[in-house]
Amino acid sequence: MNAAPLKRSGLSDLSVNVNSIGLGGKKGSMIDIKTHDASGAVSPRLGAAAAPTTVLSGEAAVVAGLECRDYVDVIFKNDKKNESKNLLSSNYMKVNQPELTPQMRAVCLDWIIECANRFEMSQETLFLTVYVLDHFLAVKPIQRKRMQLVTMVSLIIASKYEEIYPPHIKEYIHISAKAFTREDMLRYEHSILHALNYTLTVPTAFSFITRFLLECKSHDVQENSAEKEVRHASYFLSECAMLDLNIYLENTPSLLAIAAVHGARKLCKREPYFPSTLNSLVEHDLSKIQELSTKLIENATAIKAGNLHATVKRYAEAKRSSVSNLV
Repeated sequence: MNAAPLKRSGLSDLSVNVNSIGLGGKKGSMIDIKTHDASGAVSPRLGAAAAPTTVLSGEAAVVAGLECRDYVDVIFKNDKKNESKNLLSSNYMKVNQPELTPQMRAVCLDWIIECANRFEMSQETLFLTVYVLDHFLAVKPIQRKRMQLVTMVSLIIASKYEEIYPPHIKEYIHISAKAFTREDMLRYEHSILHALNYTLTVPTAFSFITRFLLECKSHDVQENSAEKEVRHASYFLSECAMLDLNIYLENTPSLLAIAAVHGARKLCKREPYFPSTLNSLVEHDLSKIQELSTKLIENATAIKAGNLHATVKRYAEAKRSSVSNLV
């Protein structure tokens, strides 16, 4: 990732229409964030890190960093061991959130994806945001009018954990058109972290996608254009899956990831769709992978034809290989 601060240009024109489903908040003032300890001293934000002395630019840094070739087998084994510990029922909203619906969740996540894109956040941040949101909603009922705020605070928490330079709270206030105050956000940040027992180091579909793509990669040091297209298509299908509560929670992260890679190779016409190099890593039946792969492509096609456009727009950009045009 770049060591330079993230760009914040063009945020003021970001708009979201959530009134149609009854979501919203109150106006507040734009106040910069400072985090204090018990003595009143200013302390660093969660997840802040010093700039590295040597950095790669853009996605090259993300890919190189996540491959971690010296430790990749240990990381993968640990992720496989832990993925079943954090699973939720796709029925949690019906049981625990009488005022919410899966469609409200989808609308809020579509908006958050657009916010994250404007802040130039990483895929890791998006996947962790969804984890934080779902796991909080699974244990704490909220009012409908608080849904947009809770979704935003989930992004705040994830960005502090994953980003080198997470945005300040005043920037979230600005991008949400002053719908929430600094106090609102900090109060819910504490509530969400407490409800999750401060557990944020979790395997997501993104970490598995990275591992599977590494196994499919040629021996060249540099990622070629065909491999980049498959990677972007894998991200696209999995991010579209986030918007569908049933698809996203009814499947383990590893199954969702391998189905996304299979579907991406299918969209990009990269045969074989399931390379033999994946046999040693994947425990799922090929028929199950193919079935879910087809469902992910159908889901992405339906999203493109519907009213949730953030992910489709995000992956129509040339820097992401314009893969949303493949569905």
